[in-house]
This record gives sequence, C-alpha cells and structure tokens, in this order.
Amino acid sequence: MENKISNLLVEYFRYFINGLNVLINEYLIIIGIILFSLGIKGYLKMLEKEPIDYKTTPAKRETISEIRDRSVQWEWIIFAIILGICLIIENIE
Repeated sequence: MENKISNLLVEYFRYFINGLNVLINEYLIIIGIILFSLGIKGYLKMLEKEPIDYKTTPAKRETISEIRDRSVQWEWIIFAIILGICLIIENIE
C-alpha cells in the first residue's frame, strides 16, 4: 500500500515538474513582464513609506529592524526588475 502511494506521489510530482517546465519555456516574456511590473509596484510602494528617522539616540530596535527590512526589500525589487528586463529582452523574437 505504501509503495503504491509513493509511486503515485512521484508520478504527480513529475507531472508538476513537466508543467512548470512547459510554463517556463513557453511563457518567458509573460513571466518577465510580470516580474518587471511587480518590481515597479514594489518600487512605488517603497517610495510611499515614511522616511526613517536616523537621528534617534539611542537607535531603537524598531528602527534597526526597519532599516534591515527595507534593505532586503530593495534587493528583491532590484532583482525582480532586472530579471524581468532580461527575460523580456532575451526572448523577443
């Protein structure tokens, strides 16, 4: 019984991987456009946030945490925009 279940799970996993492969290979321009638009949306949301007050003495834990969170968000935004642009440019026929 366990062997049948594991074989069934492996078969469904292979179907899932094959579906992802088809999606990624066939729709790279669409994925690039989605990544680019998500990056721009994130960029605009980051511009709407209130500026961080760096002059608070001593630095609060919330301030340090917010600085770290924003730096990680900026990294992902830049990554999404650049990857989206690369996918669009490299796959235009």
